[in-house]
Amino acid sequence: MNKTDSLEQFLQAVAARAATPGGGSVSAFACSVGAALGCMTAHFSLPKSDTTPGVMSCGFESVGQRMLQAVFDDAAAYDLLAAAFKLPKGTEEEKARRLSAIDAGSRAAAEVPLAGLRMAREILAGIAELAENFNKNLATDLSVGAIMTAAGARGLRLNVAVNLDGIADRGERARLAKEAAELEKACLALEKEVLAKIWVSKRKRARS
Repeated sequence: MNKTDSLEQFLQAVAARAATPGGGSVSAFACSVGAALGCMTAHFSLPKSDTTPGVMSCGFESVGQRMLQAVFDDAAAYDLLAAAFKLPKGTEEEKARRLSAIDAGSRAAAEVPLAGLRMAREILAGIAELAENFNKNLATDLSVGAIMTAAGARGLRLNVAVNLDGIADRGERARLAKEAAELEKACLALEKEVLAKIWVSKRKRARS
């Protein structure tokens, strides 16, 4: 799987009897779709001459591209970890080398979705800001952007959690778990905020 593959090829790769791309890559992709919808809404909502970063289309494009890269980074990290588990363990030296490789692979496999969670929060914060003042014809599009990103964030948090057991340092495991949980909580709160902003105001307008 690479960046030149079509969407159909990506879905075929996900559906194939292969470990990657899997849930982590799909979660990152969901977030990148959320960023794209935020970008589209920004294009229709903000002045063409406005170049302010953040909620502007350029901000969504930047984080969306970084999130798209996470689709491939997640698959690569998992492949590295899978290779570590396949290392020989016949001698004490081989066992030590294997455990060290599993530790490094587990850290990478947890850090990639954690970085994705940070980006998901960034995307949702931009969507929440844009929801203050946007082209109301795109209410559903912006809402779906928030929903997709929040769903991706939930998946990314699970992908952090599932890789923690392979990390030897308990303190590091606790740190990663804590940050992932906090980021997921922030993402879900932002999703709720966005939907309230968009649909509460929409109902008020409908009644007026």
